[in-house]
Amino acid sequence: MENSLNEDLGDIVRRAQKKDENAFQTLYTLLVDRLFMYALSHTKDRERALDITQETFIDLWSALPRFEYRTKEECIGFVFSILKRKVMRSYSRQTKETVLLKKLENEDDDTVLEHHEDHRHLLKKVDELDECHKDIITLRYWSSLSFKEIGVILGIEENTAKVTHHRALKKLEALITPTFIHGK
Repeated sequence: MENSLNEDLGDIVRRAQKKDENAFQTLYTLLVDRLFMYALSHTKDRERALDITQETFIDLWSALPRFEYRTKEECIGFVFSILKRKVMRSYSRQTKETVLLKKLENEDDDTVLEHHEDHRHLLKKVDELDECHKDIITLRYWSSLSFKEIGVILGIEENTAKVTHHRALKKLEALITPTFIHGK
């Protein structure tokens, strides 16, 4: 399927740029899961992530005619740049209720076994990473992007994305290991 995506994406984008709704639906189908997983990894709220994903496609529909397709990676980078702006704007619109719920969730004092069995612990640790490392982890694992695609999205070389990914994993490992040893 990846080879098919490489060959067909340019054609799909060009047809969608001409307001071909079927082509845009195909583009939506190809990208929606990746975009949703990225939004969800940043918002921790399914409804907000769905809204952000939908808003991203609405903006993409408007912006696509001005986009010049060159490579699959640049195209995915373009779409993710729209998504990232939507995610950042959603932070500023976050309600007091959501902030309070997140605060209560962070005060949760689980046992080591519960941490191990519950992915929320991992998500909390990913949130403790700096923004660059958090982006690398979420783009790689929540959105299943290649290092080349990640490089385009973040404006870095593919090899830099690989090295940064390796460093992010090391930092994440350092954050997780003390938890399981000391039970915090």
